[in-house]
Amino acid sequence: RKVGPPNFGVWALPGSNVTLQGNHFESWRHALLASEAAVSASDNKVLNFHRTAFVVQKPALPPDLFGNIAKSADANANVISFDGEPGIVENNVLEKE
Repeated sequence: RKVGPPNFGVWALPGSNVTLQGNHFESWRHALLASEAAVSASDNKVLNFHRTAFVVQKPALPPDLFGNIAKSADANANVISFDGEPGIVENNVLEKE
């Protein structure tokens, strides 16, 4: 890559199985960027991110995303973004700085 490494806490490639539980992410573009992966993310805290803390594109299975906290001063920030049907998606909180 000419522009350097990806700026994601976790970069889940197609076919990956990812479980994130109880982690702290700070100063990453996204805590998680997953594409065509099976994802479970719970009880994580994300600070100083760009727009969306957890991004799941074309998930292999409905993603489970619950109990995550993201803190941002950006009025357009989101905790999660995903395509398709949800698995367990609840109690994700965006706290304003």
